Amino acid sequence: MSRYVCVDWGTSQLRAALCEFDGNESIAHETLRGPGIKAARHSVEKTLFTVIAPWIREYGELPILLSGGVGSNIGWRATKYLACPLAVAEITHHCTTFSTRGCDIVIVPGVECTNCYGVTDTMRGEELQVLGWLKAEPSRLLGMHLVCLPGTHTKWVLVEDGRISKFQTAVTGEMYALMLEHSILLAQNGASDPTISEREDGFSLGIETCREAKGVLSHVLFSARSRLLKQELSAHAAVSYLSGMLIAADVMGAVELLRPLSDHVCLVGEPALCERFSTVLQAFGLDSSIMDGNTAAMQGFSVVYRDMYQPDQNRSASA
Repeated sequence: MSRYVCVDWGTSQLRAALCEFDGNESIAHETLRGPGIKAARHSVEKTLFTVIAPWIREYGELPILLSGGVGSNIGWRATKYLACPLAVAEITHHCTTFSTRGCDIVIVPGVECTNCYGVTDTMRGEELQVLGWLKAEPSRLLGMHLVCLPGTHTKWVLVEDGRISKFQTAVTGEMYALMLEHSILLAQNGASDPTISEREDGFSLGIETCREAKGVLSHVLFSARSRLLKQELSAHAAVSYLSGMLIAADVMGAVELLRPLSDHVCLVGEPALCERFSTVLQAFGLDSSIMDGNTAAMQGFSVVYRDMYQPDQNRSASA
């Protein structure tokens, strides 16, 4: 088996895995975490090699595959954005490669499109997960699929016959974090408590409140504050209520713009967050399925490694 390191390096977190490739699949044996690219932007190389130092000491120089914000203008090398429509399998042919400290470095490019509002939209990291999602089930190469990747910046991706035709970004996760940590909406005794966890008792109410407002959040977000003050919601339920409103508005907007002929949405991401999106989708009459985002990323890195280092391996047309 061939060893390599893969790194999903986004704005808020670095997730590295030591992998072995057996000719078709990659197996992750160990994982390590580190600071996001925003915190490490002035010492990217040093941060990376500090995190993966145990693997370099044990196995020597290894190929290192990277995806996410590390390839942005605040990352290590600003890599290109590939224009849509784009055959997802073509992503591996446009990676940026260079060497440092004796290791091959491979950075996966981003993707750009003109979205449904006629403005430029971009993504980095999610395209690798879409590649992995396709690899996991080759039948997905046919037909039209709406893939939702919930996160800090949720991506709604329309995939047609193995090609990303367009996508739409919603800053739902970032809005949630900002409101939870810095807004007056959930503040008590002069400050918000970002450690409060969500509970389901306010979530469905948040969905219905957003539905009644037809997704116009600016007219209902303050209700999180007023319901908390009037003790209609506990602190925990108010957090869930805010989450329900934000996710419902995200879903309502995306479905109106991108809903394909099918009523099915493929969710790819952190399972607990995907479950919340699934609950909202069900409330609006839409079916969904969930694929763990880390699994999708690993599948995507497996394709990149194979195409870069095992080009003669037999493979399906999917990846």
